[in-house]
Amino acid sequence: MVRTRVLLGAVMIAAVVGLVWLDARLAAGPGVGAGGGGLTGAIARGGLIALVFAALAAGGAVELTRLLAAADAKPVGWWMGLVSAGLILTPALAAPGAQWGSEELASLLVLTAGLAGAMALAAGRAPTPESVRSLAATTLGILYLGVLGSFAVRLRATGPAGPWLVLYFVGVVKSTDIGAFFVGKFLGKHKLAPRLSPGKTIEGLAGGIAAATIVAVIAGRLLGGMETWQLVCFGPVMAIVGQGGDLAESLLKRAAGAKDSGSTIPAFGGVLDLLDSPLLAAPFAWALLAR
Repeated sequence: MVRTRVLLGAVMIAAVVGLVWLDARLAAGPGVGAGGGGLTGAIARGGLIALVFAALAAGGAVELTRLLAAADAKPVGWWMGLVSAGLILTPALAAPGAQWGSEELASLLVLTAGLAGAMALAAGRAPTPESVRSLAATTLGILYLGVLGSFAVRLRATGPAGPWLVLYFVGVVKSTDIGAFFVGKFLGKHKLAPRLSPGKTIEGLAGGIAAATIVAVIAGRLLGGMETWQLVCFGPVMAIVGQGGDLAESLLKRAAGAKDSGSTIPAFGGVLDLLDSPLLAAPFAWALLAR
């Protein structure tokens, strides 16, 4: 199991690095400007990364629908996935500064339409506790996958350094998972949250924070352009918030009686099992790094 996780993890790291490199190359192409509209503007603001994140959100919506249904809340999965993908794509598609195309306004309109649609779909059912649970579950999915996920694309859309900031953010968050896994496996004794995730330990969390801090400082120095306070704060914040996101997904899985969110990725589980920590950490990464 450990060997499989290491091998697949290395492949996924290479895939993420390749994606970021390609996104940066496309954005640096001739005639591409972040302030413009149309296809070239979307490319410059991270259209490729946005498409990948939107596809992951759609896959996550399928798994989340299954988990919530098993917990006796039946969201409208197709609507959840559609609105979540729309929210993630918006920062790349909306032209900055345009009165009706600014990212903030466009995102607000997509979110409002998504919530209104969820209410309309619930209203089409007989008014029962089940319809209320469906509305609540659909709204949760939109906020969880769409709103949180959109901050990764917002980080990408900050400028030419955006692709590498996304790689930096994902790398620090995932280094937390790696540090927590190995330290917890060999040194873990005290349970962190036994009701939610019996395998997680306080020692593992400490190892994750240490790993994230080391990666954040070293990679941040190599990346350049960051203040000292950003380097010092980023690792611990990503580690703590990321582990919180992991535990939040564990809450959903325990309520559904599932060990993993799916079986898409051998030795790792489903799409949500990969996205859980980056999703909750993305808004904090944007707040700390966007400039």
